[in-house]
Parts: sequence; structure tokens; C-alpha cells
Amino acid sequence: MRVLRRSHPWPKKTLRALAISLLLLSTALVAWSLWPLKMQRQTLQFSDKNLAQVGFTPAQQAALGEYHLAQISLDWPETLRIGETGRITLSVEPQPGAGSISSSQGLALRHPEASEPWRGFGEGLAIDARLDLVGLQLYPANEARTALPPGKLLRLFWQVRAARGGDYPGNAWLYIVFPQTDSAQNVSGLSLPLSAQNLAIKVISLAGLDVSQARFLGAAGIATGLLLMLIVVIKS
Repeated sequence: MRVLRRSHPWPKKTLRALAISLLLLSTALVAWSLWPLKMQRQTLQFSDKNLAQVGFTPAQQAALGEYHLAQISLDWPETLRIGETGRITLSVEPQPGAGSISSSQGLALRHPEASEPWRGFGEGLAIDARLDLVGLQLYPANEARTALPPGKLLRLFWQVRAARGGDYPGNAWLYIVFPQTDSAQNVSGLSLPLSAQNLAIKVISLAGLDVSQARFLGAAGIATGLLLMLIVVIKS
């Protein structure tokens, strides 16, 4: 006659060790997915000498001088996780005391800092901004134009997202646009380069996982680990 043997459940020590290991691993996954991005900043100072070197006439330098520009700052994430959205900011900053800097303008982003649409040269000088990062998804795409507010801080935003890992070098250009009237009284824009800055973003993953997958697996692992700990407590 065949005797059926009842299988023994896992010992409490084994369950406890498994639960602790799962909690530690899952917490590490969530921490990696939520760890703040390291940002880089590059700053260029305005000077009449630099403007003259790139082709600004004395009259154009004088017109730009009325805007009291001090420097251009470029901020971007040094590292980006696959599937994550980062933000690149190009700031045109006025000289201290030049005027109110309470208002900011952004390009094509629908949030409280969003800029007014471009309405032409009746508003004065304009800024053309261009960002090239081949292989990354950018919004808004590459180039946009906005008015240059005299004596105020101007911030231009791009959202950047990566689908694959790797190193992605790029460039950010800023042009000042002067109104120009031809013989037929047609107003067009004369663009002159104001700055050219290099940047690079390293896109990473964790064992091939993107940021959403890491968060999901981490959350599921934490829930499973807590459940195993509860079973251990009930059995003890």
C-alpha cells in the first residue's frame, strides 16, 4: 500500500530571508527609478567684444544694450533613464537691477510659465532658439521663436525623452532677431548668432529595464515581500 507523504511548508527562516531579500532588491529598484537627475549648467557672459566678433554692428549692439542682457545659461540633465522625461532650460538673464524678473516665458509648454505666441516685430527684438540632440525625442521640436522682454528673465524649455541607452551629444544655439524693412516696406527678421553651447546626455537603464518597468517591478516586489513577512508573523 502506497503511503502519501504530506509536503512540509517552507520554514519560517527561509520565508523571512526570502521576504527580506525581495524587499531590499525591490526598494533598490524603486530608489534607482526615483533618484534625482544630476544637472549640468553652462553659462556664457555678454560682452561688446564678443558681439562685435560675431558680426553685430555698433547700432545693433546699442539696440541690444537696451535689453540689459547679462548672461545665457543652459541647464540639462547629465544622465537620463530610458523612458524618462527630462527638461532642458535655456535662460537669457538680465543684469541685476535692470527691471522686474518675476515673469518667465517658455516655449510650447502648457503650464503657468508658458509664453505668449509670437506676434511679430511690433513687440521689438526676438529670440530664435534651436536645440539639436539626434536620437532623442524633443518637444517642442528643435527650433522656436519668442519675443525678448526688456529687462526680464526669459526661460526657454524643451522636454527630452529617450527610448534607447547610449551617449547623445548635442548643441544649443541662440539667435537674436532684428526687424528689417525692405524697399517694399515688408518686415522680415535678420538673425545673428548670440550663443552656441555644447551639451551631452548619457541615457542609462538597469539590467535593460526602463524607468517605468523598474518602478512597477519594484512596487510589486515590495508588496510581495510585505505579504511574505505577514505570513511569517502569522505562523510565529
